[in-house]
Amino acid sequence: RSTLFPYTTLFRSGTGKSYTVGLICERLAEVGQPFIVVDVMGQYYGLKQKYPVIVASMGSEDYADIKNLNAEMADNLAHAILETGQSIIIDVSYASMLEQYKFLAKFFKSFYEHARSVSRPIVLVIDEVHRLTPERSMLKLKEVSNYQNEVTYWVAEIARTGRKHGIGYIVAGQREAETAKTSLTQCEIQINFKVTGIDFENLKRKLPSELVDRVKHLEVGQAVVLGFDEEFIVKINQRKTPH
Repeated sequence: RSTLFPYTTLFRSGTGKSYTVGLICERLAEVGQPFIVVDVMGQYYGLKQKYPVIVASMGSEDYADIKNLNAEMADNLAHAILETGQSIIIDVSYASMLEQYKFLAKFFKSFYEHARSVSRPIVLVIDEVHRLTPERSMLKLKEVSNYQNEVTYWVAEIARTGRKHGIGYIVAGQREAETAKTSLTQCEIQINFKVTGIDFENLKRKLPSELVDRVKHLEVGQAVVLGFDEEFIVKINQRKTPH
């Protein structure tokens, strides 16, 4: 029932970020829920070894089912995903920053607009959201910055109103403080792994006092979950596909 509730998972590098996102995707596949993974680091293609998932890549890797993806293909790809309900990993890891933002700006726009006319629930998963939608852009090249702004806008629109059009929303990133607030504020459920600094201070304000000390000492693979009737600590299960 909760697959269309916005989730966010926030944790430091090395605490199991992509592993956990991959596990969530496995569970979605097992219940027949179509999903899209925006894969910035090229870490999710292993899902196709066990599940009916295809990989569309902006490069020409052997593991890709669709190779040399580019911005001109974004509109057709978005339409095809929504019409067929095919789960897909969009691997942008081998593209330049400009190519990534140009493709994603067009893809998110087309995906959102077409989802409004297609009654097919689908979950959008964005990893490394702090890179794609930073709170404060440091880009100096205007063309890249403009496309980045478009990506941030459409991700915010999907987070804000996507659920009423059947779009589930899951994002994962390393730093809450460095991620655009518009990408996170609609997330009702949070899975927080071990964080430090300002991210820990932000998390501490959301926790009952008895959990604060335990969260300071979370081990790799442990997380605190917020957004249900109570906050609780979980241990992440083992995946069925390689990471």
